[in-house]
Amino acid sequence: MIGSGRALRSTGRKQRGAGEPRLLTVRVPASILRIMNSSDTEVFDDVDDRLAETVAALLPQLGMVIFKSFICQSSEAGITVGHAKALGLLVDRGRCTVGEIATGLGVSLSTASELLDHLATSGHVERGTNPADRRQVHVWLTPTGKRVTEEIHRRRMALVRAALHQVPSAERPLVARSLERLVTVLRQQLDASERDAALPECPPTAANR
Repeated sequence: MIGSGRALRSTGRKQRGAGEPRLLTVRVPASILRIMNSSDTEVFDDVDDRLAETVAALLPQLGMVIFKSFICQSSEAGITVGHAKALGLLVDRGRCTVGEIATGLGVSLSTASELLDHLATSGHVERGTNPADRRQVHVWLTPTGKRVTEEIHRRRMALVRAALHQVPSAERPLVARSLERLVTVLRQQLDASERDAALPECPPTAANR
């Protein structure tokens, strides 16, 4: 069993003599420690190994297919994937600041500004100051930007409908529910790992100072 602390210390002699290297401290998220400290039969005994391996192999393939289709849909609409993501964010959130777009896309402010410069030049977005705070610049979709996002959505829905058409009609709701549940659980695990990773490291013990 691994200790419940958030740091793992390499094994070795308790007393560090002169010239010996310091003991290595490795930070491990608590969510990973819980899995490492639990046997498969204790936590995952109802999941068949072959089924888990199949799902684990299919998930990257699904992500690759979706991403490739997104590239094609964006290209057919005359924009890049980065532009399409920025436009999609504005569809979901409405007016945004440059900082909000950067955060939503997971990019730097300079990258977000460059994307918006291109989209403004092409007529997909407009920018203006926030009346309530003149220091803020808001960005919003133009009618052209809305038409492009609607076209990308239409193409995406056509692709999904074509795929679901190959699934027996009685099984289609099960496919949707299973994907929804799988995404929810994986997202919860990822969020927990990210929260653990954001925690400060435990202070060094007397043995590894």
